[in-house]
Amino acid sequence: MGAFKSLTSQDIIVSPLTVHRSSSSAISIPFLLGKNTSYNSVDDESNSFPWPSASLVYASVKQLYYSNTFPNDPQPYIVIDNQGNVVEGSQTANVNSRYENYLQSGLEAIRNFPTGSDSSVSPNNLSNSLLVGIISQSLFGDYIKPGSLSIYKNNERILFDDGQGNIVGDGTVDPTFDTTFQGNKFDFPYLGNVIYTHGIIILTGGSAVRVLDVGNHDIQFISVRTVYETQYKCTIRPDEFNYSQNPTLLSGSQLTNPIIASGSSINTSGDVVDFVTGSAFAPYVTAVGLYNTNNELLAVGKLAQPIPTSRTVDMNIVINMDK
Repeated sequence: MGAFKSLTSQDIIVSPLTVHRSSSSAISIPFLLGKNTSYNSVDDESNSFPWPSASLVYASVKQLYYSNTFPNDPQPYIVIDNQGNVVEGSQTANVNSRYENYLQSGLEAIRNFPTGSDSSVSPNNLSNSLLVGIISQSLFGDYIKPGSLSIYKNNERILFDDGQGNIVGDGTVDPTFDTTFQGNKFDFPYLGNVIYTHGIIILTGGSAVRVLDVGNHDIQFISVRTVYETQYKCTIRPDEFNYSQNPTLLSGSQLTNPIIASGSSINTSGDVVDFVTGSAFAPYVTAVGLYNTNNELLAVGKLAQPIPTSRTVDMNIVINMDK
C-alpha cells in the first residue's frame, strides 16, 4: 500500500499540438512606406514616429526578402527556384542564395522589387515604392495560415494571399503584370508577398501602393500556434493503491449504539469496517494529484466518473496538461 508513487521520465510525454485561430473581426495594422531614397533626407521622413524612415524600411525589406532576386528582370519580374537561381526572365545571371530570403513554399516563387528612385511621396509617384504591413507576433502566433490573409479598404476585400506567399488582387489574371488599375479592382494577380512566419506583408505593385497608401488598414487571417501538451501516465499495479482514504470506511464512523447527546456511543477505535479487509474489496479512483519533491500538491486531475482499481491487471490514468 502506498499513498504516493514517483513518476519516471518514461511516464511523461511532451507533444506539440497545432491550433488555429481565426479573428472574428478585421484587425487594424500599420502599413509603412519604403522608398529608395537617401537616408535622413526630406523625402525620407514619410513614416510617423516611432516607425523607421522610408529608406530604412526599403533597405531592410530588400536585404531580408529580395536580395537573391537581383539583378531584376526588365519585365519587371523574376522567378527563382528554392535555391535562389533565376529560372524565368531575360537576365540569366546566376543569383545564388547568399542570403535566406524566407521562401514561403517549395514552388517557384515570384519576387518583384522596385529599384527605381523616388523623389516625392505624392500618391501619384509611388510606382517605385513599397508598403510594408506589420502584424504583431502576439496576433499571428507561430505563423499565418497560408491562404487565409485578406486586406480590406472601406470594408471591401481588395487584396489576399494565394497560399504560396504571394499577394494578389481581385480581377482578371494578366501575365504581363500591367500596373494599371480600375477603381479598387486590379487587372493583374501579383502585387507583393507575405512572409507567413514573420507576419510581414510587402506590397510592391505600384497600384496597390497608391490605393492603400501609408497608414492603418484592416486585415483578416488565421493564426497558427503550437501548444505543448504534457501527458503524465500514472500506472496503478494490482498490488498498489488497494486502500481508500474515504473516512466512511473507518469503523469509528459507524454507530454501535443509538446516539446520545455526549456522543459516547460512537466507536472511535480507528479500525476499518470488515468488508474492506476482504479480497474482493477494490477502491474507486476519483482523482489523481500531482506533487513535487516536497510533497506539495501542484495539480489535481478529476475523473469523469469513479473507476474501480483492478486486482489482476495494470490500470493507466493519463493526465493531459496544456501550456
